[in-house]
Formats: sequence, structure tokens, C-alpha cells
Amino acid sequence: MPYQEFLVNSDAPLKVGEARAQDRLGRVGFSENAANALRCVDSSRGLVLSVEGAWGSGKTSVLALIEEHLRESVQGPPVVVHFNPWLIGERDALLGQFLAKLAGAVELVDHVAVGKKLGKALKAYANAFDVIKLLPGSEPWASVGKSVFSGVGTFLSAVLNLKKTDIETRKNEVQAALVEFPRPIIVVIDDIDRLFPLEVYEMIRIIKAVGNLRNVGYVLAWDPSYVCAALEKASVPDSRGYLDKIVQVRMAVPNMSPSARRKLLNAALDELPRQAMAEYFSSRSDRVSEVYFSGLRDLLEHPRDVIRVINTMRLIEPSLRGEIVFADILALAALKVKAPSVYDLLRKEPKRFVGALPHEINLPNQNEEILLGGRVAREEAYQLCTRPAAVKDLVQFLFPQVAHSDGGNGGRVQYIQGHLADPTRLIVALQLGTSMSDVSLVLARRYLAEPERRAGIREQLTTDNCIGFLETLADAYSAMEFGNRSVNDWQALCVDISRIVDTPLFVQATAENGAISIENTAEYVINQLSSGVDYSESNTLADLIIEGANVKSGVCQS
Repeated sequence: MPYQEFLVNSDAPLKVGEARAQDRLGRVGFSENAANALRCVDSSRGLVLSVEGAWGSGKTSVLALIEEHLRESVQGPPVVVHFNPWLIGERDALLGQFLAKLAGAVELVDHVAVGKKLGKALKAYANAFDVIKLLPGSEPWASVGKSVFSGVGTFLSAVLNLKKTDIETRKNEVQAALVEFPRPIIVVIDDIDRLFPLEVYEMIRIIKAVGNLRNVGYVLAWDPSYVCAALEKASVPDSRGYLDKIVQVRMAVPNMSPSARRKLLNAALDELPRQAMAEYFSSRSDRVSEVYFSGLRDLLEHPRDVIRVINTMRLIEPSLRGEIVFADILALAALKVKAPSVYDLLRKEPKRFVGALPHEINLPNQNEEILLGGRVAREEAYQLCTRPAAVKDLVQFLFPQVAHSDGGNGGRVQYIQGHLADPTRLIVALQLGTSMSDVSLVLARRYLAEPERRAGIREQLTTDNCIGFLETLADAYSAMEFGNRSVNDWQALCVDISRIVDTPLFVQATAENGAISIENTAEYVINQLSSGVDYSESNTLADLIIEGANVKSGVCQS
């Protein structure tokens, strides 16, 4: 199978320069509002603005959109400085790295003298913190630690020779240099919610210390729930109120609109290999829509949800292609990603969703009891999900037996249409392919339509699945849309079926499986294949079979 079939989406955010052109979520207006707020930053004022959203909601892409807008400012673009604390790796180095990044950026602007003056002031400010940490009672900066500035040479030596460091003096020097600086500076800080709690606390304190500098604006991207929880772990009382004191403008990333969600999913489906979307089952066409409106839509809360579900589906779909209907593979991937507790229960105890399994021949009459017995476990699994109601809706659509057991209504379970709700299909799906004992719908279709492959397919059959394979031939044929003429050599196929029942494999299978004779099974299949033919063709088929077959009566009577 070509490796391209397994290519997954890298989940890369939008890039500056092409963000607005590629925005599928309608967030251009939101980002422009944020940019307009940041345009207020000048030599008389600064600003701290946060872009807030859950993990995977598209915050980094919003930052790219904001920067694109800022580049088109009438008064000229600001100096944009990107700082990612997640890449630093050491809590004690955050302040030094932050101010170093800022100093390096301003020294590169066209106004060389002014830029170098500001850069020098920022470095002195950073080193003031390095020294103050050594003094008794120097909290809250005692934990900042030695920064990366130990190598700045004579400048640092002069600072270290001071008996006492005056942070306010250094800050005033920075402020004076900022007033002279000809362009506003916008500092973009992403991935704060990827830091460990103590690092989050340290980063927030840094912003608190330097966030009121004039001519500097800050754009912070974070998940507010995670940041507040991190501050609480650091014993910060009223963490939400604490953030409000630091951030002047807090902007929540808009939820995906129904239209944007649908477009994003459709675009992802359009990128799948052509074979993945082919019609292997006659009733597949509307099932994707049914899955979407039966819980999947509400589970795809954020852009990253769509990407993760599609990536998971890309990995499992090739192994299940033609065995499980595409829509059910998509739904299974969604459960795996968005409802791991339910997927884990499904994997460990599939009978809680479909009743008796194929090997449990003594339990078929206990399906209702089995499903009812799994109700509590299912409900507990639902409640562990972020969207329990949506997960339950999706499960009840996929498994009508569950819907009936829960007192609701469910659709039909159709084995031949590749529904997960059929126990044999569910087992195939959970093991990501057919085993030696499973009947393959793909092979059944090939056996009907491709005469040249029949001998090879027969060699793949086992005593565990050969009789079931015969029955599947009849079911697969009945599901075809174009009648028996879609099998060009239907008479030869019927003769072939009448004769394979006398081969050692089928004889052994009959001895092992008992009551229902293989001859009657073959007769049933042949009758299905020859249904609808005229009298003369039926007689011709009977003559061909009688010449050497073991099965006579059923066909002759038809």
C-alpha cells in the first residue's frame, strides 16, 4: 500500500504572509480587532493583551493573523518580537532570555544609535535582576536565578561591581530609551500553557514586572483554565483576579461556527486518497452526514480536533477499507480521539455495545440482558468525556442495540453494509483487519466480480471462515445495485460454488460445524445468484451443475 495513504496532517498553524488567505475559520475580523487595540501602543502607553482559548483552538494561527494586520499599519509596522518560553527549558533562565530577545531585536532596526541605546538599557535591566537575586530579602526575584548574560563582558563586570543594584534606575533608563525609540514594540509570547506550573508563575511575574513599559505591547496566547490552575498551585490567591490586574485586554478565541466546522471537515475529507472515499457499500452515501449530525459535529470543538480525528482515521482506514463502511471508521476514530474512556470500554468489553460476540454461541438469546448489564459502565465512560452527551449520541447511532437498551430508537444493523454494530464487523474493526477466522467482505466482492482471482481467494479460506464466506457471497450479491448482470460469468460462478463444497477444506469445516449442511448452504447461495433469471437460463444452469456437481435439487427446482 503506498505510503501516501498514511500521510497525516502536521497540524502546522497559519504562517504570517499567507494567514488571511488561508483562514478557513472566519477569524480575520477577530484578529483585526486585536491589532487595532495594539495600534494604541506608543511612547506614552503600553498594553498587555491576551488571546485565550483551549488547547487546539487555533491561538497560534490567530497570532499570525494579528501580525499580518500590524504589518499594514498606516503609521508603519511595529517591531515584532517573538518569544516562546516553552523552548527555554529552564525556569531560572526565562527573564534573561526574554530581555535578551527584546534587546537583540531592537538593536537590528534601522535607527542604529537609538536601537543600540535601548538594547544596552535592556541588558543592564536584565543584569540588575541577576545581581538583586543574590541579596537578602530580594523576593520576588530570588528564584529567577543567573541568566544567560554572564558572557556580556565589561558591561556585566561593571554591573557586578555595584554593591547595591537599583532596579528602578535601570527600569527608568529603559523607559527613557523606549520613549526615544521611533517604533512601537510588540512582544508575542506563545505556548505559555505548555509550561510547567512554576514556569507559568515565573512567566506571569516577568510580564507583571515589565508589562507597564511604554511603547511596548504584549500579546499573550494561553489557555486561561490551565494558567489559572498553575497560579493556584503556586499559591496565588484569586488567580483570575490576578490575571486581570496584569492583562488590560482579554480576548477569547471565537468558537468555530457550524459553517467553519463543516468546511474544515469537508476540506480534510477531500484530501483523503480517492480509494478511501470509494463506494464499497451501496448505502454509504448519506451515512457520513448521519454520523456528523449524530454527535460528531459537537465533538469537533476545535480545529485541532478535526486534524487529530482525520489523522487517526488515516492510519486505521486502509486496514479496514471495504470491510467497514467509511462513516463508521470516521466515527470510530472520533471515539478514539475524543472519547478514550468509551473507546477503551469498547475495546475491552465489546459485548457491552453489540451483545453476544460471534464465538459466544450459547449467548445469542441473552443480548438484551448483556446490553442492559453494560449500561452503568457505558454511562460512567460517557461522563469521563468532555462532551458526554455528544459521545452518547454517537454511540447510540453506531450501535442501535445500545439505543434500544437505553430506551431510545435506533436504526437497522446491516452486516453486509459494513456497520460496526454487527458483532463480526466490530471485531474486525477493533483488530484493525480480518484474521484467519473472519470473513472478508472485500474478498467476497472480489470473488463475485473478478474470476481470475477466485483460485487465490479460495486458498486464503480456512475451516473457521469458509462456510461463512459462502453465505457472505449471497449477501454481497444481494447488496449489489445492478442485479445479477454485474457478475458477468454468473453461471460459471454458480457451477464453481456447487463444486467447491466437495473439497477437503469444506468437508472438514462441515464435520466441525455440525447441523447446517454445506450442500444446503451452497444451494442457498446459488439460488440467490440465479434469482431473477428467465426459465431457459435456469435450465441451462441446472444442466451445467448436474454434469458434475453435488448440489442438484435446489437449482433444478428453481
